[in-house]
Amino acid sequence: MYDAIVIGSGFAGLVAARTIARANKKVVLLEAQSRLGGRCYTSKDLFPAPVDLGCSWIHGYAEGTPVRDLVEELGIKATVPQKARSVVISQGKVLNPEIVSKLQSNQSKALEKASKSSGTGSLGAFLFSEHDAAGLFTSLSDEEKRQVEGLTRTLEIGMGASLERFSLRWNGYEDSFKGTDAGPEGGYSRVIDALAKSFTALGGEIRTGTPVLGVNPGASGEGVDIHTSTGNAESDDLSARLVICTIPLAVLQKSHKDLFQAPLSSKKVEAIEKTHVGQLGKIVLSYDQAWWPTDVGAFTILPTASPVSKEEAPLKDARALLNSVSLVTASFAVESSLTPHPTLLTYLPAPVAVQLEAMTTAQVTEAIHSLFLDNLPRAAGVKAKRPIVSELTSWSKDPYALGATSTPVIAADEVTPLNFVELGKPEWQGRLLFAGEHTSLNNRGSVTGAVETGEKEGKRAVRLLNAQT
Repeated sequence: MYDAIVIGSGFAGLVAARTIARANKKVVLLEAQSRLGGRCYTSKDLFPAPVDLGCSWIHGYAEGTPVRDLVEELGIKATVPQKARSVVISQGKVLNPEIVSKLQSNQSKALEKASKSSGTGSLGAFLFSEHDAAGLFTSLSDEEKRQVEGLTRTLEIGMGASLERFSLRWNGYEDSFKGTDAGPEGGYSRVIDALAKSFTALGGEIRTGTPVLGVNPGASGEGVDIHTSTGNAESDDLSARLVICTIPLAVLQKSHKDLFQAPLSSKKVEAIEKTHVGQLGKIVLSYDQAWWPTDVGAFTILPTASPVSKEEAPLKDARALLNSVSLVTASFAVESSLTPHPTLLTYLPAPVAVQLEAMTTAQVTEAIHSLFLDNLPRAAGVKAKRPIVSELTSWSKDPYALGATSTPVIAADEVTPLNFVELGKPEWQGRLLFAGEHTSLNNRGSVTGAVETGEKEGKRAVRLLNAQT
């Protein structure tokens, strides 16, 4: 019998497992996939330099995030990128910086007003109301109103759903780490690999390709029994004194009734089913040389069609979907980059992410390349050629992810930030623990949330194990 079994090899699972192993406990970490990292995945070989297709930034790097401590302990350097020029594009033309400043000023004031509101309804309804309750459209022309809405909808990229989904009352409640962003050199998968190496050096065991099919309280009234599917009957069943589950929330929502073969508390079940999971995709195109200005680090491309305001947009062709949302494209060719290369990464926001990820990489590549040709400014003397390689994420259809991360609190009855607290509470008299970004009250949706809850539940597990001896 193990002291602890940890399910899932993302940051929460690896940090929890290593924390327990450091206390000289016998720990095995089970991962359903053949690789480690969960929703952390770095494309290492396809592009001229590694590109993160899942989590990519250490948020709050200079503001105290525990992720900085972790990467420094593992000997991995993280870099805060030098500030580069960014541009906003509307109807194929780069907006005058004075116009952009005007739009951003209105947006900032409207978001500040929203953060202080205790009203009911959704954040989107407040920001975009016809009577302009937030002041977003104050002193703007009709064209500028369309532009400021498109600019504001770029928030949907990080939030994981349309602004109309989110609660106005609970908007901005988090006391989270934010401000300075840094990127781990070599990509986030390098951190995962180093963390796994550190865990196994402590005597920890990792089993990949080991889906967990059932979690049961021990037949003797003690411990927990785990049933897996490995194809090896002798190792399919494992037992431990306790289990830490770090399975992503969307997967829990689909499987919890079958996975946990003894009842969870009604509050836990309600929190699992009512907490919202967002969507976010990425499409990456690499060229033989940069045909866009290399002093620009980010291009914001505003919609050329009516913005999509519902979670599920009608199924259209890829270009029509891309035209209907606000897009942010990061350029790795920017001169201030650590290793510049002629590659563009575009975030695919929630209103269209699922539909685009259901298409082929070739379809979306063709669509986004044509959109670039119609919108991005050209570098002098460089002909725009077709991309030489591309990659499209598939998080929404990955059976071990089924989406991005948990979102801010949605506008629905009886949904509050306390759902995140409930998701992190132990079950079965302390034999079944939970960790992951979705169990963090203040840092949900981030690597910080995964790391802090992994460490917290790892320490809880050690206390519980010590109390049993």
